[in-house]
Amino acid sequence: RSASFIGTIPHLGLNYHTVHHLFPSVDFCHFRKIQLIMMKACIDHGIEYEYCEFWDLYKQMVKSFATASSLFVEVKTYNG
Repeated sequence: RSASFIGTIPHLGLNYHTVHHLFPSVDFCHFRKIQLIMMKACIDHGIEYEYCEFWDLYKQMVKSFATASSLFVEVKTYNG
């Protein structure tokens, strides 16, 4: 299943933030598949791929965007 723009709106695109930064010229519709490949590669090479569930991500987004220093706050990606 490819990424849906509408399905990403609640996440403000942050559910594919890592993919976007690693592959900025790739069309958004491929992000979900790329994320799955990245996650498998991390498992294969013993690298921790950190993510959180939707509501945890949403709480982090609200908290970090509520401050002037929000650009310096780390927001984890959602794998959903």
